[in-house]
Amino acid sequence: PTLEKALTEAESTTGDLGDDSVQIGDTVSYTLTVVVPTGANKEIKITDTMTAGLTFDGIDTINISNDSATLSRSGDNPDYSAEFSTDEHYFTITFSADQAKAQAGETLTITYTATVNENAAVTSTQNNTAVLNYGNTFFQTTPQTVDSDTYHLTIDKVDENYYPLNGAEFQLYRGESAS
Repeated sequence: PTLEKALTEAESTTGDLGDDSVQIGDTVSYTLTVVVPTGANKEIKITDTMTAGLTFDGIDTINISNDSATLSRSGDNPDYSAEFSTDEHYFTITFSADQAKAQAGETLTITYTATVNENAAVTSTQNNTAVLNYGNTFFQTTPQTVDSDTYHLTIDKVDENYYPLNGAEFQLYRGESAS
């Protein structure tokens, strides 16, 4: 099996950010793409680990590419199992050997979101890393990491001689204008 990871979208209350810069309160969407090889017959386990600055919001979907079906972890015979950490900074999705066999030859697309929280290190990168383990032989893919950056911004309002303007007020907007 192979695994790829991407930051799909970072969205703020002020709209789409258009890059990988985020701020506290922003929601970040991620995509994991798993190619299940033909003849797969062993357990597939995907573990995704985030920094303390990201709070896992939940898995949105797991889709099968060839027929656009959505997998479910509910009911009497779930398509996969999932475990979420108590501190909300990692999750594991497991496909049993039988489930992997049922998805052999397919590409699975897993989408989920996380929110940048108050523990995000300003002027730092919020890492989010995923690995895939296959079977009891402990085949592990190369860790797939995506980053989103947070920055500290200090602005001083000054006059033409660069002296501070006491009591000056102004507003900053993300994007090109306040509209």
